[in-house]
Amino acid sequence: MDDGTGLKRVYPPIKSDYAKENYDNIVCIVKHGLNEPILVNNIEYNLPMEPIKQINEFQLTNLLNYMNEAFELGQKFQSIQNTRIQLQNCEK
Repeated sequence: MDDGTGLKRVYPPIKSDYAKENYDNIVCIVKHGLNEPILVNNIEYNLPMEPIKQINEFQLTNLLNYMNEAFELGQKFQSIQNTRIQLQNCEK
């Protein structure tokens, strides 16, 4: 799991097509959770992902930069300004 591959059908992998295609939504998913099914690497995950409400924008920025580098998501550097914009655009 620490290699980004997830946990069977419980936790989806971070190193995935979903993370690459939905990179701008990861901030919202981490901060607000997710309560709908998602398709990751052709496997459906439908267990709720709990929010991390206490995480701040600096921690989110660092988390996304870590995920991008560690799991080769191919995204540009995440700035604090970009994280702020993404948080403002969350549908919660």
